[in-house]
Amino acid sequence: MIIIALIILIIIYVFVINKQAYGNDKESIIEVIQSIDGYNSESIEILEIKDIHNDRIVSFLLHDSPAFIQFYKNPAGNYEWNYVEKKEGESFAEFIPNLRDEKSDVLRMLIVSNQFNEIAQMELSVNKRIFKEEFDVNQSNVSWINIAKTNDDDEDSLRFDFKYFDVDGNPIQEGFE
Repeated sequence: MIIIALIILIIIYVFVINKQAYGNDKESIIEVIQSIDGYNSESIEILEIKDIHNDRIVSFLLHDSPAFIQFYKNPAGNYEWNYVEKKEGESFAEFIPNLRDEKSDVLRMLIVSNQFNEIAQMELSVNKRIFKEEFDVNQSNVSWINIAKTNDDDEDSLRFDFKYFDVDGNPIQEGFE
């Protein structure tokens, strides 16, 4: 009986547990994305894989919609996914990943755009501090903006104001979050 139980445990480990997909490489990242409800598409384009401490942030396009998936490194050294987000039907999207090991005085904003993007410049105001970022239009891009928090910032009351401009410097739209 003990030998049969051991054989069953080995079979379960080899064929079930050991086959779990992780975000360790590009192929397995695509496999993980396709296993998520609403993301199981053949049209996935990985744009960037960025490791920040024990977090792995993967920017991608899903049917041309900007998206990202976040993994964390488990004790065995494999990357397990814990969050995914997409902005369906958009050509330009801002995300703020929740980084586990990041210093609390830095907020990182991720910007993902596709080949239909017409935003050439963004002006971001965070509690009246201005950040400017330029983008290549009509190209898939990934950009990061590091926002250093000040002593005056209250985590619950950060205000983000956005201004977007085309290649000629004309305003496209304004928004806030």
